[in-house]
Formats: sequence, C-alpha cells, structure tokens
Amino acid sequence: MIIVYCIAQLSVNLFARLLTIWSRKPPIEEPFEVRIEESNLTPCLRSESPELPIGFKLSKEQLSMCKKLCQGRYGTVMEAQLSDQGTRQKVAVRVLKSSSGDKVLKASLEMVQTMAYLGQHLNLVNILGAVTKGLRNGELLVVVEYCQHGTLLNFLRRNKKNFIEQLSSNPLLTTSDDGPSCSTARPGGKVITYIDLLSWSKQIASAMSFLESYNVVHGHLALENVLLCDKKVVKIDKVGLLPAMTSGHSYVGVGEDFYPYKWLALECFSEREFTSKSDVWSFGVLLWELFTLGETPYAAMPNKDLYRKLDEGYRLDMPDNAFPEIHDMMRMCWYNRPYLRPTFQKLEEGLTAMLPKEITRVSEAD
Repeated sequence: MIIVYCIAQLSVNLFARLLTIWSRKPPIEEPFEVRIEESNLTPCLRSESPELPIGFKLSKEQLSMCKKLCQGRYGTVMEAQLSDQGTRQKVAVRVLKSSSGDKVLKASLEMVQTMAYLGQHLNLVNILGAVTKGLRNGELLVVVEYCQHGTLLNFLRRNKKNFIEQLSSNPLLTTSDDGPSCSTARPGGKVITYIDLLSWSKQIASAMSFLESYNVVHGHLALENVLLCDKKVVKIDKVGLLPAMTSGHSYVGVGEDFYPYKWLALECFSEREFTSKSDVWSFGVLLWELFTLGETPYAAMPNKDLYRKLDEGYRLDMPDNAFPEIHDMMRMCWYNRPYLRPTFQKLEEGLTAMLPKEITRVSEAD
C-alpha cells in the first residue's frame, strides 16, 4: 500500500509540473504585447483630450533653448531657461519628434498627466510643465527638472577608483554641498563611500515606494535611468515614458531599448505582465549595479539564454563591494513568485536601518 501511495503522489506531482510547463507562455519575442496592472490614476488617463492641472501648461515663449543634452529615438533633450512669473530657472526640455506617431504622442501625454497628478517627490525627476499648443502637428515639449551631474551610472564608472570602504562613523566624514563625503578626496574625481551607496539605494526605494502607493509601474528601472543632482540627491527618470499604465492598454516593444532584458523579472518574460513586484526585481538588479560601481549585470550571458538560466535558479553573485545584508535584500527581490518579494516600503525601511544614525539625521535635516 505504501508503494502504491508513493507512486500515486509522484504521478500527481509530475502531472502538476507538466501542467505548469504546458500552460507557460513562451519567453518574450520581438515585437511583443505587454499587459500592465491598472493604476489608481486610470480615470484621468482615459480622457480623449487630456487636461493638465493649472500652472502646468506652458508656452514656447517662456523657454530659451541653450544646448542639446542628448538625442533619443523619439526626440531630443535640451538644456533651457524657463521664465515664469519673473523668475528664471535652468530646466531640461524633452522635445518630441513630430514624426514619432500618434501612439508615442499619446503615451507621452499620459506620462505628463500621470506625473502632474501624482505631485512632486524629492527623488523623482519632476515635471514642471508642458507646451501642448502644437499637439495637432505631433509636437510636444515636456519641461522637467535639470539634474546637473548626469546619470548615476556614468558617475560611478568615472569615479570608481575613488571608492572608499567606509561604513561606520569616522572623523573624516563631513557634510558638504555635495552631501556626506570624505574630506580626504583623492585627485581626479569625487569620493564614493558605502554610505553614499546606501543613501542612494534608500532614496531610490523611497521614490519607488511613492509610485507603488499609487500603483504606478515604472517598467524599466535601471541605474542608467537614475540622475544625480547636487548634495548627492538622486532622482529616478523616465517614469511612465512607456505607453499607458492602465489595463487594456498595450504597446509593442521593438528591440531591447524599451525594456532592458537583464533587468526584467521572470514573469515579464513568461507572463508578459509588469507590476510593482516586477519593479522590485529590477530594483534588486539596480542594487547589484550600485554595489559593483556600475558593472553590467550578466555581462557574459547572451539575452537568449537569460530567461532559461533565471528560471533554473541562477542569480547574480554578491558584489565585492557589498555586504551580506545587501545581498540578502537583492535575493529577496529575485524570488520567483512575485508575492514573496518585499514591498518598496519594506525595502526603504531596511535600507534606512542600515544607514548610520548621524547620516539619517543629516538627511532628515536637509
């Protein structure tokens, strides 16, 4: 009887495993359609002619373009001066190409409206307004905060030789205009400490917790989409740049530019669904980027092999510059089942607890 029972149990387990495999969707191929969980902002995004809050509509006459900062697939980012009520402010302006098409234009409008209704957060690249007068001709100018020091990824790569393994309180630790740093700066770059890495991790988790509270999905969280400002404040960029964060909307991703493969959660490959929990997975990869000082994850692994390896249980190793608590946090972000992953609120709390108390007090005072 025992043998019969064991055989029956094995048969049931085998059948369940086969059923899981048969029902699984094939890994992402290009182009692909993606479903994104419904946002709490759905009602204001479904308008045929989206409205912006008072003060967000700007005119071209208020902008004085200075120089081109970068060129993208759908437009250009310009440095500019914004004149508003007698004051002038340095800003960045995203100029959408008129040839981008209706789908991209609609997505960009929804992004502007989403961020306008969300309100501002210290660790997001906040939208200051938009020029919508040329919409009929496919023209849209989005005015955002100017971040002086570019991407955090490039900053880390430029200054990785100046990394100091400093975590505990130290007489050399000072607070300057650039934020907590070491007073014995090495020539040729900015000093980076463990405290900086933890502080940046906590700031990013704080911004993502804010988005999570509104059920807003970022969708492509990676270190290259985090910008660095004065006082070592970091801001997450490109929130909602991909079309629509509401159920029923879909978009086509061509190539790997829309969603970087190596930051995707397992369910993004298999189920093609993007949620706050898939953002948590991406945050784990971002932590790995931070504590490797800007290395590329899975650098030696071809994209075509990544899903299979992750599904088999492969995960990134602990970076040399990290410590076990941080690697444990990364691995929690990479649980196969999304519901087992922590919330961004829990991640923020955990990172805050790792920061020295004097740094936490300085941050709160700022």
